[in-house]
Amino acid sequence: MGKAIPRNQSSHPEERSDEGSSLCEGHARKILRPPQADGLIEVVAEGDRSAQNDGRFFFVPQVLRMTALFIIVSVILIPCPMIHSAEISEEIYLTTDQALKQAFPKADQIRQETKTLTAGQRTAIEQSLGRLQDQTTYTIYIGELEGKTLGYATVVEEIGKLLPITFMVTVTPEGEVDRVSVMVYRESHGGEVRRRRFLAQYKGRRKTHPIRVNRDIINVSGATLSARGISTGVKRALFVIDAMYLNPKSGI
Repeated sequence: MGKAIPRNQSSHPEERSDEGSSLCEGHARKILRPPQADGLIEVVAEGDRSAQNDGRFFFVPQVLRMTALFIIVSVILIPCPMIHSAEISEEIYLTTDQALKQAFPKADQIRQETKTLTAGQRTAIEQSLGRLQDQTTYTIYIGELEGKTLGYATVVEEIGKLLPITFMVTVTPEGEVDRVSVMVYRESHGGEVRRRRFLAQYKGRRKTHPIRVNRDIINVSGATLSARGISTGVKRALFVIDAMYLNPKSGI
């Protein structure tokens, strides 16, 4: 490849100094680099066939660099999964204390316990639900009246469309759902699942009952994924409370 010379020098072979005279007139071609390429003109001998094809020069290395840069920028600027800010709209409807008052309105005492599933209980729940259980430790609230247990409640989270829904599930001593209360909803659509008309459908459900959206549970229009998330969380709470309190030795 020929030698690079500054722009302020002549680009004609006959006007250059002797150090460039080895390139014959008419047997050199000029390639102008982009402005950012330090302002030099690169002279490439026509005799270098590897850089020529029918009089046109290929800038393969530069094209590859530009392509690589484009891919890197695209990966940085386009996260996956993409969550638009317009889709995030956190609404806090109930605190834990407020949800507990709804769960146990007649209780004169609410005890709190933290329990962890045994390996056997976890495996049994995973097999029953058909999904792995990342959470093994739960906070359980026990409502009592004059020493008698009124029920059990726990807070669970399940993904709706993109973000988690936080809700409390209350279970009777007989193992039936007594109440479901949405505490925090984080997406801009589908918030109708927090309404009592929808949540009342879970009352009386047991761990052995199917809880399928559009079959056992009437869906809310435009909130199918959120309804499925709540149904999954209700089912999980039933199995967890059953394993920890109602039938701790049954192996589910």
